[in-house]
Amino acid sequence: NSHQSTDSISWRIKWTAPSTNVGAVKFYFNVVSANGNGGNNGDYVFSKTLTINPSNLLPIAKVKLNTSPACAGASLNFSATTTGSPTNYEWTFGGGSPSISTLATPSSSFVNSGAKTILLRVKNAFGYSAFDTFNLNVLQSPFQPTISPVNMGLLQKCANDFITLKTTKRSGESYIWMPDSIRIDTFNAFLAKDYSVRARLGNGCIRESSPVRVMNYPISIFTIKKIIKH
Repeated sequence: NSHQSTDSISWRIKWTAPSTNVGAVKFYFNVVSANGNGGNNGDYVFSKTLTINPSNLLPIAKVKLNTSPACAGASLNFSATTTGSPTNYEWTFGGGSPSISTLATPSSSFVNSGAKTILLRVKNAFGYSAFDTFNLNVLQSPFQPTISPVNMGLLQKCANDFITLKTTKRSGESYIWMPDSIRIDTFNAFLAKDYSVRARLGNGCIRESSPVRVMNYPISIFTIKKIIKH
């Protein structure tokens, strides 16, 4: 809305601010000063741009990813680097689970790899910040490896023997047997304990198998007596 003053050379502008923080707002003014001679000779056009910035009392939101690498299927941890002492947080994780959060330091995971968009808006006593947009590239994860042989997660062997544990080999993957951190495709388990295998891709993404427990058969103790018959 505009109002023309009595001297015809000044104006008062009335406007309604956006309901959400959209950042800086620009106004463009064009004024034509005409002399009324029926032509454009001696007329002038004045142009002016006015920028109105949000109050510096409003908070500023910034998304920070705290997990590296960002792998599909993994729980990714986020935090907000902010100004203005916000008390409320509004997160949106496009394609993530969960897809929204109100925590200051939330976590979310993504089933599929590819480009994802994270949005964050915060609020303090003076109002809302503008949305911060964080573009995230989620990396492909390996398939979850499996261990064979397996029998309900339990394998038994003789005390001085070993069991050979295997996993299905896939192109581009390397394998680490835990808890011994041995980098090999096939592993001989001598000790009675829990074992698992981690599959790793060249991008640094890792997935771990379900554990299997190796146990020794109970040791049987027997004695031989010599019986002498008379």
